[in-house]
Amino acid sequence: APAGYSSYLWSTGATTQSIIVSSNPTNPYYYQVVDQNSCNAFSDTIIVSVGQTPVLVLGNDTTICNGASVTVTAGPSTGINYVWSDGQTGPTATFSTSGIFTVLADNNGCEARDSIQVGISNGPAINIGPDEINICCDQSVVLSPGPAASYSWQDGSRASTIIVNKNSGSGMYTVAATDALGCVSNDTTYITINCLDPIATYTPEPLPQGDTALLAVSSAATQPVYSWTPTTGLNDPTNARPLAAIDSTTTYVVGVTDQGFINSNGDYCTEYDTITVIVIPP
Repeated sequence: APAGYSSYLWSTGATTQSIIVSSNPTNPYYYQVVDQNSCNAFSDTIIVSVGQTPVLVLGNDTTICNGASVTVTAGPSTGINYVWSDGQTGPTATFSTSGIFTVLADNNGCEARDSIQVGISNGPAINIGPDEINICCDQSVVLSPGPAASYSWQDGSRASTIIVNKNSGSGMYTVAATDALGCVSNDTTYITINCLDPIATYTPEPLPQGDTALLAVSSAATQPVYSWTPTTGLNDPTNARPLAAIDSTTTYVVGVTDQGFINSNGDYCTEYDTITVIVIPP
């Protein structure tokens, strides 16, 4: 009430110049003042309006996939002003980056704040090996990406691990791994399988006793090195086409090593074939 009067009387019964009002009044406040002559000078009524502090419910902290976004709603769209820590305004905000985001809601001077943390998932951390893998025909390689909720390989397989060998063939092997949030990561490797497939032959067949056989081997090796065993009767056991001067039936094993290809272990590939030269008496 105004100062300078001898007495005051409020509707609450208070007789002080000022009073503390309830934060939730049910009726207007009025007062009466008396001057020094004990005259009722005047009375007045005060209506106190109490603003409501905004109630914010941003929800739980969340994680989204890389490249995706999440939209958060703080509260009602009318009567309240919203300002977000990244500069967005309004009751809703959309985020596509990681961080802690705070909203300030103002309802006629009554303010409230709340925050939400957004994380980014790049999908499972997978690795199926080097970008290029070289193996020999008698070898295999296990491709195991690592932990994930599910897997999808280039051939449609859903296995967590696959084995690649000569039956699989050379080519690009790709896996898409999905985590529990549905976020996907990919990894790829190119596998080269070097199969030499040596085939040994001899002529004439059968070999008349006293004659000389011509042994021969063919293969897919790009830089072949040969080794015939046993060396019995052979003029050159390191030749692709050695001569064999033998008097009795003999079995030869030929090894072909491809020095034009090194596998991922740092070794050359070697394969073998066997042939029996049948000698017939005159």
